[in-house]
Amino acid sequence: MLRPDMPPCGKGVGGRFGSIGGKARGAIAALDALTGNALPWNPMATGDGVNLTEVLSLALSGPTVFAGGYFDSIGGKARNYVAALDTSTGTATDWNPNPNSSIQCIGVTNSSVFIGGNIVTVGAQNRNWRRERVCLGCELGCRVRRWGI
Repeated sequence: MLRPDMPPCGKGVGGRFGSIGGKARGAIAALDALTGNALPWNPMATGDGVNLTEVLSLALSGPTVFAGGYFDSIGGKARNYVAALDTSTGTATDWNPNPNSSIQCIGVTNSSVFIGGNIVTVGAQNRNWRRERVCLGCELGCRVRRWGI
């Protein structure tokens, strides 16, 4: 999975890998757009040791990269399946909706993050992933609200 416009001055990639562009990277990396070499940005996603660690979706919004997939730690903090990462440092922000299952897709607007996957709970609220999409207001932390199909 490639995100073509991810800073810093490179291409953001997610997937299932332990190294890329000549450097150790855990399922997420930024690569130099010309050489393909790994840039210093390294949030290093890790898993629970049972399931494979994989970043399935990336979305960029200003100084933040949103990552979703199969992981329980990324950017130096415990994060289940979805995280917001600083584009300069790779550190996970305080945003933590804590869904109960993997995230396969992420969409971002100026004030909301949309996630999709095998989700039953987000932010400790029940959500049936087959009947609704989930909208998380970034500016409001982890407040969950219904979004009609």
